[in-house]
Amino acid sequence: MIGGVAFHILTSERVDTKDIDLVAPSFKLSVDGLRDLANYLQSNGLFVASSRLLDQPGGAIAQVIVGLEPPYLLGVEVFTKIYGKSAYPLFKDVQTKRLSFGEINVVSPASYIALILSEPSGIRGEDIHRIEVVAETCSVSPWSVAEKLSELNLLGIASTNLVDQASRGGLTPFLEKLSEILGVKK
Repeated sequence: MIGGVAFHILTSERVDTKDIDLVAPSFKLSVDGLRDLANYLQSNGLFVASSRLLDQPGGAIAQVIVGLEPPYLLGVEVFTKIYGKSAYPLFKDVQTKRLSFGEINVVSPASYIALILSEPSGIRGEDIHRIEVVAETCSVSPWSVAEKLSELNLLGIASTNLVDQASRGGLTPFLEKLSEILGVKK
């Protein structure tokens, strides 16, 4: 699990979300794979409002919209690649968390921050907050994030995003240190 719900599980901070983001490199992005996911969700008592494959930069994702009571809608999105790159490295350092309904694998805090920094559309204000909360709550060092960026082959986009964020005067002490480690020119 990545995204907003992963942030909540890692930090216990409340998050309002409209989707659950999952990474599953072996998921078959096909009509059959999508049907299997929809059937699984339905067999667990969820009403499936729609299901589709979405083409996005960096590859397709599977999306299933489920209805909750009263008619709230929640998206379940399955990524087989992250920003056009293999998602397999994310599976080397997941944390298994015990929740009331069972166990779930959540991306490690350092990889969570690395993914936020590498968002193709840049770093958002809420992302800065999430980076700081995860870094503090989970005792993440800038060095460990730099290592994850390298492992995930995301150094280029993260550096570009850090330069952009610095030009807007928005680097926190954690991001300043990370920029220094990466040799990012401001």
